[in-house]
Amino acid sequence: MHYECELAVVLGRTARQVKAADALAVVAGYTIANDYAVRDHLENWYRPNLRVKNRDGGTVLGPWLVSADELPDPQALALRTRVNGRVTQQGHTGHMVHTVAALIEYLSGFM
Repeated sequence: MHYECELAVVLGRTARQVKAADALAVVAGYTIANDYAVRDHLENWYRPNLRVKNRDGGTVLGPWLVSADELPDPQALALRTRVNGRVTQQGHTGHMVHTVAALIEYLSGFM
């Protein structure tokens, strides 16, 4: 089992063709996703197959939802994964390749 702490963005309304400048206005809140990967099924490190990521009980969310008005900057968060009290992963949303707003703009263009 491989644990991956992820920031989960919860949209509060339908978002189609949203521009990055307006993207955070469609966010209802944020929570944490523990995106499990079962490495026993990994065939390619750069393109994980469906058996690695998409399993019952995987990608657990929560347990809390922080409303968007309580978190004005989603790019200013420290994220940590602890397993049995030991930190196994840590990072910062400021180091994301694409901002939350840019991801919403991109995804709302076709989803």
